[in-house]
Amino acid sequence: YNEGVVSGAVLVLHDMTQERQYIADLSWQAAHDPLTGLVNRSEFEHRLQRVLDGIDDQASSHCLMFLDLDQFKLVNDTGVH
Repeated sequence: YNEGVVSGAVLVLHDMTQERQYIADLSWQAAHDPLTGLVNRSEFEHRLQRVLDGIDDQASSHCLMFLDLDQFKLVNDTGVH
């Protein structure tokens, strides 16, 4: 900068592709079960709440199915899957 005139510029660029992919991977891991790839309970509850919050604004139908497998925790904990 010389007498009110810009005499040069410095640009600093950084490729954020790997950082963005790393964040996306971490977000996915935080929201999904590593064994099944299904969303975990926390993510499920978050998504369900989002649907319920918007239910008055939409003229669509929704359905929720709950499946309870007896003794599944025992099978899951043994690691025989």
